[in-house]
This record gives sequence, C-alpha cells and structure tokens, in this order.
Amino acid sequence: MPARPVASPGENREGSGWRRLPGAGFSVLGNASEGDLRKVRQEIQLFRDALRALFPSLRLDAPVPLNVVVFKDDRAFTPFKPRSRGKPRDNVAGYFAVHPERTVIVMAPSSSEFTYRIIFHEYTHFIVHLNMRRVPLWLNEGLAEFYGTFRGSSVDARSQLGRPISWHVDALVNQTRMPLRRLLSPEAGDTYPEPGAMGMFYAESWAFVHYLLLGNNGAHRAQLSAFLALRDSGQPFDAMFTRAFGAPLEQVEREFTAYVKPFSWPVAQVTPSRAESTPAPIETVGEVDALQEQADLLVFQGAFDETDRLLDKAQAIDPAHWGLRLTRARSLLGRDRAAEALEALGPATATPTEFAVELTRAEALRQLERHEPAVAAYERALALQPQSAATFFGLSLSYLALGRDEAAAAAFRSCVSADPIPGWYSAHAFAVLRMGLDTSVVNDVSEFLRRSPEGDHVYVSLAAALTLMRGNARDEANRLLDSASQPLKPNDWPAALIGLFRGRISPAQLLARASDQGQLTEAHAYVGVLASIAGRTDEARTHLEWVLANGRKDYVEHGIAIGELKRLARSTAR
Repeated sequence: MPARPVASPGENREGSGWRRLPGAGFSVLGNASEGDLRKVRQEIQLFRDALRALFPSLRLDAPVPLNVVVFKDDRAFTPFKPRSRGKPRDNVAGYFAVHPERTVIVMAPSSSEFTYRIIFHEYTHFIVHLNMRRVPLWLNEGLAEFYGTFRGSSVDARSQLGRPISWHVDALVNQTRMPLRRLLSPEAGDTYPEPGAMGMFYAESWAFVHYLLLGNNGAHRAQLSAFLALRDSGQPFDAMFTRAFGAPLEQVEREFTAYVKPFSWPVAQVTPSRAESTPAPIETVGEVDALQEQADLLVFQGAFDETDRLLDKAQAIDPAHWGLRLTRARSLLGRDRAAEALEALGPATATPTEFAVELTRAEALRQLERHEPAVAAYERALALQPQSAATFFGLSLSYLALGRDEAAAAAFRSCVSADPIPGWYSAHAFAVLRMGLDTSVVNDVSEFLRRSPEGDHVYVSLAAALTLMRGNARDEANRLLDSASQPLKPNDWPAALIGLFRGRISPAQLLARASDQGQLTEAHAYVGVLASIAGRTDEARTHLEWVLANGRKDYVEHGIAIGELKRLARSTAR
C-alpha cells in the first residue's frame, strides 16, 4: 500500500482558512470547518460544566490561557503531533500539553471516544492541579479515569459521567483487589506501586472515586472533602479516616466491596447549569497570527527547521509582529543559540512586560552563563506568575551555577511543589549534567525512579551511573544499571549502552552497532564521557566534539557532551 502523503507545516494554512471561536475560559481555533470548531467547543464546554456540576466551587481557569487547536483532518494534524526521536508519532489522536505561558489541546475532528478520553483524562489532572497543591495519587488518577469517561450530548446538552471502563472492570473481576488501607494510607505517598500492580492500582482508584462521587446518590462527596481537609491535621490515619467518613476503615471497605461486587455501575446524568443563548461569533484569524500559532506548536515539539520556514514566511509579511520575535527567540533557544535569541527579543526596555518575555530572556541569559542577570529575569517572571514551575526550575539551575546550593534546592522544591510530576526530576538531572556538575543528579534520578515506575528508565539510570562512576561508586552504579536492564532484550540498543558501561562491549563495537544519527549521538557521547572519567582526555574530546559537530541536538546526550567538555576545560584551566 502506498504511504499516505503528509502535509508539510504551513501548506494551505496561510490564515485565510483559520478561524477562532473566543469565549470565557478557553478559545477554539484552527483550519477545521466552522461546524467542527463549534462541535469541539461544545464538547469541552459540556465537560467543564460537568466538572462544575459535581464541585460547584471548582476553579477551572489557569492564569495562562487555554487554546484548543483543531486541524481540519489527521493529515493536516500530523506535522504538529508529539515527536519521538524527531519524527511525528502517527498513532496520536490528540494531546493536552501544559507550557509555562499557555496550555493547549491539539487535535483533529474526531468521532472517536478514545480521542476525548485522552484529552479529558489529562484535562482532569490539570484541573486537579489548579485546585489542590497536594493530592493523593490514588485520587489524582482515579478522578482522571472517572472524568475521562465523560460523554456529552449534542442533542439535548445532557452529559454522562461514570460509565464503566471495561478493562478496569475486568481487572476487578479477575484479580485480587489491594486493601483500601494500602491504597489510601499516607505510606503510599505520591509514588506509583510496582509495575506489576499498576493495572489494579488504576482500576481500584477509579472504582473508589466512582463510589465516592456516585455511590448512595452522591452522599459520600462530603466525606471525600472532609478526608482531604483532615490530611494535614496530624491525627493518626485511622482516627482521621473515621472522623472524615463517619465509620472506621474496615466498615467502609465492606461497603466499597458491596458497591463493586455486582459490577452494576450507576451513571450520572448532568445537565449544564447554563447554555449559550446565541452561538458565539466566529472570527477570522489573520495569516501572520495563524502562522505564528503553528510555529509555536512546532517549537514545543522541537521541530526547529519547520518552525523557521513558517516564521520566515510570516516575517516577510509583517516584520514588526512582536509575537513572531518571541517565537523566533524560543526556536533559537531550542538550538543553543542564546545570543541570537536575546537579539531576537531586543532590549528589555523595548519589549512588553509579559511573563513569556521575561522567562524567555531568563532562559537565554542562563544558557549564556550570565547567571546574575538570569536570576533577576527569573524573579521578574515570578512576579508575573508566582506559581510557575518552569521559572523555579530555571532559577534553581542559575543558583547552582552561582554556588548557592541551598537557594537552588529551595527553588527546585518550589518547582515540584507547584507542579508535582516526576519529569521534573529527570529533567533536572540532565540539566545539571549539561552544566558540567554532579550536584543532586543521583538524588534526582532516585526520586524519578521512585515516583515513576513505568516508562523508559535506561537513560536516567545512565545519567546517575555516570555520576556514581565519577565518584568511584562503581558497585552502586552497576546495581542501578542491572535494574534498568531487566526489561530489555539482548539485542535492544539500550542494552548495548548498558553493556558499554559494564565493560561487556567495547567502544568500537558500540559505534559499529549504531544504525542512525541518533544512536551515533548516544554512542559518541557515552564513549566520550567514560573516557573522560577514566582520564583519557584526548580520546574523550574526540568523541564529545563529534557530538557537538554532528550529533542530534534534541537528544539529552548532546547536553551531556556539552557538560563534559566544560569539566575538561575547567580541569585544563586548573
């Protein structure tokens, strides 16, 4: 079968076909038909109304805008999909992404329930995060699974919540449930269970949230609110639970078992409290604004060459458009061209006082290792968005570079408090290595592995292993590598990387196995760093400089090579 053609970014997207539906809380825009734009807007509005129906005081809007971008079809959407090793992932039906200066939902029109399930699951996490700084993991995932089943009605505006999830029901029928004490107790913390228990964890979290929200006609919702309010009361868990639920844990366990056992789940019918009396007016999006919107999406995916083509086209139309300068600066930053990014932004006295501008300027200054002015710019950004996790993240790195370790640790704690996701820990570890430092790398990786048992652990484990080997803790490094290698097959490329670290294959053998530019980037970087640790500096520089000249800049190994060359330069200076 011939390959399906894929549109190049910008093709037939010059703006004349782009429209926008503005509105309270979010806007919908794209080159989809007006009917599709209105349908997507209605579905998301119904979802927000359903959230508010169960929790009337719920905060739904973040300090940064929410844009829903709808492409006319999957072919038009494909260039803007999340990427794996530089290529769009074709199996993505839609995605929800939170960026420092805005939140986006990106999709093509779809009648697939799966598309909306993904979007509403992630949207629920976003809303939970807006309303609660600390939320038990079971509740966070249970709410996301529960609200992910939302189904709106385009006929009478009535919506359904709580429809059964077949694979969760199957797990509850065929597997042994974990005790509620294990699911709910503070000892469970904010970490996922071991991978073998993940299916039951999600199933039981969903089922218990279903019980709390819909069981006994919603009588348990007040108990859930009381349970959350008492979490930090300092009372023993059993006393706190009994006070919140009006019954001991063992009794609630029996009632929950009785609720689950028939596998006959109530479904909530939600009628929105308000409806649009007249359709929202639709606006035409100008060509330059449409091109910038697409360029922004590509920047977030690391597709910088495609970004530049759109920006060049847009700036030929309107060279003075401020938004294009900001997007250009972001694109340059993504390629380590910080000086050009600052030039694209222009002097601080001539730029708008906006959060995105201050954060972009701070990031550029940090890349240039001008850390004192970077700290000042981060602080200006925090004055505009006091809970920006990305700003605290960058601030922690500049403090580290300045030798202010306590301030750095405090800033990073603020980062993960503002946005408690495991990815910050792995990102921090790689960023510290890029600076040519080891501070906090092992702890960061340990926290990431503890909080995120699913996913690819090989590369974060390699990062920690480098630090451990540099500190002569080879036995600890080997234990970490052996753990990371357990799910791998012998012929997997990551298994070959671990083999290099463990001395089972030679650098020449690894380089011979590399089959593309990405694998060559990884091979040269790790061969170079290991040579540096062993004191073979000339060999190390040869491989590390190859990465800078020829390697993939969107790989973390590019940053690791930069950091190792900084170490070698400092060593030579000494």
